[in-house]
Amino acid sequence: MKHPYPNVSAAGRYIPYLSRHVLVFKTNIRNESDVQKVALLLNADEKIMQWNVALDDSDKVLRIASHRMQPVDVIGLLTQAGFFCEELPD
Repeated sequence: MKHPYPNVSAAGRYIPYLSRHVLVFKTNIRNESDVQKVALLLNADEKIMQWNVALDDSDKVLRIASHRMQPVDVIGLLTQAGFFCEELPD
């Protein structure tokens, strides 16, 4: 069972590094087959809480909700799998 307050430890202390943030990227993920390939990578990473790809967007936007993931981590994962990935500005 997930803790009802994800930013609070079992001892009741607030853990600031666990605050959730959303990372947004432009990619070249084109279709469901590509999404399935990316899913294998992203679902295996415990730092990623949720993710989605907007295939109907011209930038094929990938959004990742994470506690500790950094943009460079995501870019590295997708690049190693043969995809283009660039962080979009806020």
